Amino acid sequence: MLENNQEVIYEATFCYDGILIMVDILQNTKEGFIINEVKSSTSLKDVYIDDCSLQYYVLSNLGYKIKQVNLIHLNSEYYRDDFLDINQLFKVNDITDEIIQKQEQVKENLKYFEDILNKKEEPNIDIGTHCFDPYECDGYEYCWIKQRNLCEKDSIFNISRLNSNKKFEFY
Repeated sequence: MLENNQEVIYEATFCYDGILIMVDILQNTKEGFIINEVKSSTSLKDVYIDDCSLQYYVLSNLGYKIKQVNLIHLNSEYYRDDFLDINQLFKVNDITDEIIQKQEQVKENLKYFEDILNKKEEPNIDIGTHCFDPYECDGYEYCWIKQRNLCEKDSIFNISRLNSNKKFEFY
């Protein structure tokens, strides 16, 4: 698609050095590519900026010129009148400068993760609230169910209305 000068690609997928990324909306312009990451949130969050930083890292290392990186989220101040104004529904934040400044940190983080993955033994890390923050960990089934058998009905984690911190305190 890129070779055909496609102007917009949705869910554009790239791989560099074993890192797979998917850009929500990739715009192809004469000045370079514009990365548009769309979130259903009403605010910017660090995890979104980290995601965009990794996308920039992969694309730039593949040799693509990145003109701009936008983080797009819902505008909490917008109220619909008679018709939907799509331009008011979303806020577009140009975070290019912040993304460029984070590139050294991205390299350091990738090196850290690579070192962990290259170890012969798995890390000895207990379960905790970090298993769900910012998202549920890909290792949830392994750590929670296979290692600790926490799918049982009598698990402390199945008690409703008990907050997460208390559950882990009693675990």
